[in-house]
Amino acid sequence: MLEAKEKQEKVRDTMAVLDWQKQTREQQRLQEQEKIHREQAMLQQHWALEEQKEKQDAEQRFLLNRERNLELIQHNATEKQLREQGELRELEADKMRLE
Repeated sequence: MLEAKEKQEKVRDTMAVLDWQKQTREQQRLQEQEKIHREQAMLQQHWALEEQKEKQDAEQRFLLNRERNLELIQHNATEKQLREQGELRELEADKMRLE
Protein backbone atom coordinates (compact mmCIF):
# COMPACT_ATOMS: atom_id res chain seq x y z
CA MET A 1 0.00 0.00 0.00
CA LEU A 2 2.86 2.31 0.82
CA GLU A 3 4.43 1.56 -2.52
CA ALA A 4 1.14 2.16 -4.35
CA LYS A 5 0.68 5.42 -2.47
CA GLU A 6 4.23 6.57 -3.40
CA LYS A 7 3.59 5.55 -6.98
CA GLN A 8 0.35 7.59 -7.01
CA GLU A 9 2.20 10.62 -5.59
CA LYS A 10 4.92 10.30 -8.25
CA VAL A 11 2.24 10.05 -10.95
CA ARG A 12 0.48 13.08 -9.43
CA ASP A 13 3.75 15.03 -9.32
CA THR A 14 4.56 14.03 -12.89
CA MET A 15 1.08 15.07 -14.02
CA ALA A 16 1.44 18.39 -12.17
CA VAL A 17 4.75 19.07 -13.97
CA LEU A 18 3.22 18.09 -17.31
CA ASP A 19 0.23 20.36 -16.67
CA TRP A 20 2.56 23.20 -15.73
CA GLN A 21 4.58 22.64 -18.94
CA LYS A 22 1.38 22.53 -20.97
CA GLN A 23 0.13 25.78 -19.42
CA THR A 24 3.50 27.45 -19.95
CA ARG A 25 3.56 26.42 -23.62
CA GLU A 26 0.00 27.65 -24.08
CA GLN A 27 0.88 31.01 -22.51
CA GLN A 28 3.94 31.31 -24.76
CA ARG A 29 1.85 30.42 -27.81
CA LEU A 30 -0.75 33.04 -26.88
CA GLN A 31 1.93 35.66 -26.28
CA GLU A 32 3.53 34.83 -29.64
CA GLN A 33 0.15 35.13 -31.39
CA GLU A 34 -0.50 38.44 -29.68
CA LYS A 35 2.93 39.68 -30.76
CA ILE A 36 2.26 38.60 -34.35
CA HIS A 37 -1.12 40.37 -34.34
CA ARG A 38 0.46 43.57 -32.98
CA GLU A 39 3.17 43.42 -35.66
CA GLN A 40 0.58 42.84 -38.39
CA ALA A 41 -1.51 45.76 -37.16
CA MET A 42 1.57 47.97 -37.05
CA LEU A 43 2.56 46.92 -40.58
CA GLN A 44 -0.96 47.53 -41.89
CA GLN A 45 -0.93 50.98 -40.33
CA HIS A 46 2.49 51.67 -41.86
CA TRP A 47 1.31 50.43 -45.27
CA ALA A 48 -1.80 52.59 -45.06
CA LEU A 49 0.36 55.65 -44.33
CA GLU A 50 2.68 54.76 -47.23
CA GLU A 51 -0.28 54.32 -49.56
CA GLN A 52 -1.73 57.65 -48.47
CA LYS A 53 1.64 59.33 -49.05
CA GLU A 54 1.92 57.77 -52.51
CA LYS A 55 -1.59 59.00 -53.37
CA GLN A 56 -0.70 62.51 -52.23
CA ASP A 57 2.53 62.42 -54.25
CA ALA A 58 0.64 61.24 -57.34
CA GLU A 59 -1.93 63.99 -56.84
CA GLN A 60 0.84 66.59 -56.52
CA ARG A 61 2.52 65.30 -59.71
CA PHE A 62 -0.83 65.46 -61.51
CA LEU A 63 -1.43 69.06 -60.40
CA LEU A 64 2.10 70.11 -61.37
CA ASN A 65 1.79 68.47 -64.78
CA ARG A 66 -1.59 70.10 -65.33
CA GLU A 67 -0.16 73.49 -64.37
CA ARG A 68 2.80 72.99 -66.72
CA ASN A 69 0.47 71.94 -69.51
CA LEU A 70 -1.69 75.01 -68.99
CA GLU A 71 1.41 77.21 -69.10
CA LEU A 72 2.53 75.53 -72.33
CA ILE A 73 -0.92 75.96 -73.85
CA GLN A 74 -0.95 79.64 -72.89
CA HIS A 75 2.57 80.12 -74.22
CA ASN A 76 1.69 78.42 -77.51
CA ALA A 77 -1.47 80.51 -77.82
CA THR A 78 0.53 83.69 -77.22
CA GLU A 79 3.12 82.68 -79.83
CA LYS A 80 0.36 81.84 -82.33
CA GLN A 81 -1.26 85.19 -81.72
CA LEU A 82 2.07 86.98 -82.21
CA ARG A 83 2.69 85.04 -85.43
CA GLU A 84 -0.77 85.89 -86.72
CA GLN A 85 -0.23 89.56 -85.88
CA GLY A 86 3.10 89.48 -87.68
CA GLU A 87 1.50 87.87 -90.72
CA LEU A 88 -1.24 90.52 -90.70
CA ARG A 89 1.37 93.28 -90.54
CA GLU A 90 3.19 91.71 -93.47
CA LEU A 91 -0.05 91.47 -95.46
CA GLU A 92 -0.83 95.09 -94.73
CA ALA A 93 2.70 96.10 -95.63
CA ASP A 94 2.37 94.15 -98.90
CA LYS A 95 -0.97 95.89 -99.61
CA MET A 96 0.64 99.26 -98.95
CA ARG A 97 3.48 98.42 -101.33
CA LEU A 98 1.02 97.34 -104.00
CA GLU A 99 -0.93 100.58 -103.74
